[in-house]
Amino acid sequence: MTLDRTTRPAPAEPARQSEPETPRWPAWLNPAVLVLVAMSLPAVAVALTPDQLFLEITGLYPASDGFLLQLAIVCGGGLVGLAVSTFIAPRARFRLVAETARFRHRARVLTTITTVAYLIYGALAVARGLGPALAASVLRGEPGALQASREAFAPVAGVTTLVAFGGPAVCALIVASAERKLTRPELTAIAVIVVGAFARGYLNAERLAILEVAIPTFFAIVARRRIRLAAEGVRTRSAPAMIAAAVAAVSLFATGELLRPSYQVREGTVNFGSYIYGRLSAYYLSSTANGEYLRHLIDAVPTPMFTAQAFWTFPGVSAVLTPSAVFGYDPQETFYVMLSQRLNPEMNTVGLAPSLLAEWGLVAATVIAAALTLVLSLSWRSGLNRLSAGGVAVLGVLIVASIESARYPYFLQGRFVVAFFGAWWIYSSARRSSSGKARS
Repeated sequence: MTLDRTTRPAPAEPARQSEPETPRWPAWLNPAVLVLVAMSLPAVAVALTPDQLFLEITGLYPASDGFLLQLAIVCGGGLVGLAVSTFIAPRARFRLVAETARFRHRARVLTTITTVAYLIYGALAVARGLGPALAASVLRGEPGALQASREAFAPVAGVTTLVAFGGPAVCALIVASAERKLTRPELTAIAVIVVGAFARGYLNAERLAILEVAIPTFFAIVARRRIRLAAEGVRTRSAPAMIAAAVAAVSLFATGELLRPSYQVREGTVNFGSYIYGRLSAYYLSSTANGEYLRHLIDAVPTPMFTAQAFWTFPGVSAVLTPSAVFGYDPQETFYVMLSQRLNPEMNTVGLAPSLLAEWGLVAATVIAAALTLVLSLSWRSGLNRLSAGGVAVLGVLIVASIESARYPYFLQGRFVVAFFGAWWIYSSARRSSSGKARS
């Protein structure tokens, strides 16, 4: 005998309050994609540039076909890492967090540290002879002025390390201002950091210092606007702002070149636009060709120098351990001697892929490139692709490193490690606050 059982409808679940969708950054801003492009394009440009034209632009002989082929393999490893990430990346969702008390506090701490470091650095530069007259002489392009200014801006142990916090600190404060205006002390601190970065860029020929602050600041301004509009349900596009940023970056490069001795010598004999195009091309082409010269200087791999700069310059390490003590010679010093005697001393950088290949060998370089793009892409897909408060600071630092990988092994330099630590410290506060709200 079968008993009839009445099926009761399940109780209705209470309606969940809908949350605004967290805006996404464009997919091409994935740092893994950017670093892959930065590693590949210079090598492609070298391969496509006729030898005579390459020599005229850079003052160097182009890299050999064999070296370019090995670079292609290294970049292929980076492509594999990017592809693998699409299968294993978690898709974590982060709420739209514009500001939390912990987030703003940490941003203020980093800003204070950076501001004090810049004030000390500036005071020491003045004590070494920097003044309005010398600064004006540099900006007018007078012979010898830039060299004297650079001597005044000589690195100071500890102080020049701390100014690397500037990018993420300014970025975080600007994003936090989406819900509350910046205070006067915060605006003053931001002004000190920005002025300090531009002073280093133009009076110390250190344009990278400008980019390290300008790029995170740019992303912060865009993020601040998108956060405010997203709260109102308005969707925005980032492409026009990105194009404007690219134009601004080239303009910064061009104005910096006006102060270079190489332009002062040729001033009046060459079109400025052609000169800037040639210089910009030369920096990226030579960063690949220099990798092969560096490789010929290295007796056996691995011999990490450029690719372990963060370790060799870590406070206290240089006092007890040097490359000469470990390897029997200093590859970086030997390379710079070769630059001054046989190569082009103005084109003195080595890109990420060429330096990995020169100092680690083909197999290890390929594995490192794959691991780098894998980690970057996983980080992107885990939450950095969404516009969270602290994530903007991390993304700004990673994009600087990705773009500059065309000319430096930037991910392996001390200035990146310091900036990334600061950005992640801020990001972790916003991330925890976001998780806490989700659990409540």
